Amino acid sequence: MSEYTRCPICRKYDDIDRHECLPKWEGCVLEYDETYWFTVYERDAVSAAQGVAELYDCDHELVGAGDIEIVIRRYGSAETKTFLCSAEPIIDYHVVEKGE
Repeated sequence: MSEYTRCPICRKYDDIDRHECLPKWEGCVLEYDETYWFTVYERDAVSAAQGVAELYDCDHELVGAGDIEIVIRRYGSAETKTFLCSAEPIIDYHVVEKGE
């Protein structure tokens, strides 16, 4: 029987018996600290930049604050890509029919 749980390496929930971690990436938010690199496990550089933004913006201060620069590199690689990241709030409306 398989178990759906959090992976101890990448921290993503999955069927742990079939789980394979996504590639490991590092990301640096330049205006925060040019020497600190967040670690994320994502399928590509764009997803890695989004993951780093989520880790960095735990207080949601990016919403409406403009762009920040995030530098991404594959773990163990010196080659980097730089992304601009911004955030916006999302409003989600839920509607149910009112009974009589």
